[in-house]
Amino acid sequence: MKVLVVSNMYPSEKYPAYGSFVQETVRGLEELEGMKCQVVAISERKTGLKNNLLKYSRLFLDTGKALLFSPYDLVNAHYIFPTGFIALAPALLRGKPLVVTSHGGDVRLGKKNAPLKALTSLILKRARRVVAVSDYLARELEGEFSLPREKIEVINCGVDTDKFFPLPREEALQELGLGPGEREEKIVLFVGNLIELKGLMPLMRAFASLYPSLPEARLVLVGEGPLKERLLEEAASLGIKDRVTFTGPLPHHRIPLWMSAAHLFVLPSYQEGFGLVALEALACATPVVASRVGGLPEVVTPGKDGFLVPPGEEKALAEKILLLLKDEDLHQEFSSRARDSALDHDFKKQIKRLGEVFHSLKPPS
Repeated sequence: MKVLVVSNMYPSEKYPAYGSFVQETVRGLEELEGMKCQVVAISERKTGLKNNLLKYSRLFLDTGKALLFSPYDLVNAHYIFPTGFIALAPALLRGKPLVVTSHGGDVRLGKKNAPLKALTSLILKRARRVVAVSDYLARELEGEFSLPREKIEVINCGVDTDKFFPLPREEALQELGLGPGEREEKIVLFVGNLIELKGLMPLMRAFASLYPSLPEARLVLVGEGPLKERLLEEAASLGIKDRVTFTGPLPHHRIPLWMSAAHLFVLPSYQEGFGLVALEALACATPVVASRVGGLPEVVTPGKDGFLVPPGEEKALAEKILLLLKDEDLHQEFSSRARDSALDHDFKKQIKRLGEVFHSLKPPS
């Protein structure tokens, strides 16, 4: 079975973490017996009207080439709009099933105004199946777009527990090349896009409020995005510039090292379709403090492997971070249970389920 994968996010040498979850899904599918994938995708992160027009025009043309010259049995589009809209042509004109994978941002976009809602509804209607990465998103699709529940498959991207596993902290720190002084620090880690939706400004202020009680704490932000300059300015104005590290974007295989080196992981988002990166942290036996939004309650179990706090609540965020940094017994309890939580969402289990959905839709030869 050959799957044409259309995505508006995909890693490149310049942007190794951009849409890495799509690349991992493709890799997993191709490890299934009889499954092959052809990827048509955008690997450029630059935004703005001109850049977006160029990127999506190229994606449209490359998808058109696949329509004309490539054999495939099924089309899988990541994100409903605009990717799913572009993927409609190679599905409908060839009479092949379209499966749309919703990750969350597309649902928010579809609710923005009436024209976008109409387009989103059209794509969902034309799709043979819609994969939602969380139960939360499935409910959103049902409620906002009247999508029949039987048309939705809840399958998250899964965590590769062979890649994300606990390393001894000293070993991880050494692999990262951190010096002896840095090894005494307690790292609070964030991984993701540096954007407003990730709640990074409240995180910066929360960290600044707890720093006097725990001067050995260090905030590490892995990723890139338009908020970086403001975050740098905020760190300087709060007097914690030398306690905050910006690593920039990192290849996916380097993330487990930082997660094993960290004392805890934070994901203070205002919105989150699922929260795969929190799951990756748990797989590394790192407790998580995250916002109680979207699919995150399906990932983090309060009192078992982490804490959930209201989004944007700096005081609550600081309290839970400080608790896990100072209470070593509690930290050890959470850490000992974290990986078991992640194993419920093992990558291979999720990919197998996705492959079964694709095979069930394959047209007869």
